[in-house]
Amino acid sequence: MKPAYTWISKSIIDLLGDENVDRESIDTFALYLKLGILKSYYITVANSKPKLLKLSSKLIEDEIIPLDECRSYFEENKLIFVEILSDVWGENYNADLCWLVDWNNICKNIMTESKEKEQSCLDLLDVVNDHFQIMEHTNLFINYSIYKTLQTEVFDKNTA
Repeated sequence: MKPAYTWISKSIIDLLGDENVDRESIDTFALYLKLGILKSYYITVANSKPKLLKLSSKLIEDEIIPLDECRSYFEENKLIFVEILSDVWGENYNADLCWLVDWNNICKNIMTESKEKEQSCLDLLDVVNDHFQIMEHTNLFINYSIYKTLQTEVFDKNTA
């Protein structure tokens, strides 16, 4: 997991260094990274939706989720989540998102080298949480929103 930690640290400086970095910017960047991990979980995206939904549901199972709060959070931010999903799942990244190619390659390499690909994927998600000090409550909201976003038609269009 060291390559992931190193890349994230460098990218924070390279991508967010000149900006006024607030919690929202950090959480948005973390969301891009998390969706990039999920995209990298499969070499191809064909038929990945059921498997990705199963994996993303693991992020929220066995948690006591304040479901009403999570739903409200998702509904308030749905357009942002869908936009980020479209960005990440797109094949041709614009200049502002070309860093996703490097991130996807790092994630793919880590998962390819592991005997437990799913566990490596979950470990990478934990790396993002640890690196950005994402609190458990916020993480539940984000994971719930990832789960719901993967169920949108935008995902279907981008993986067809």
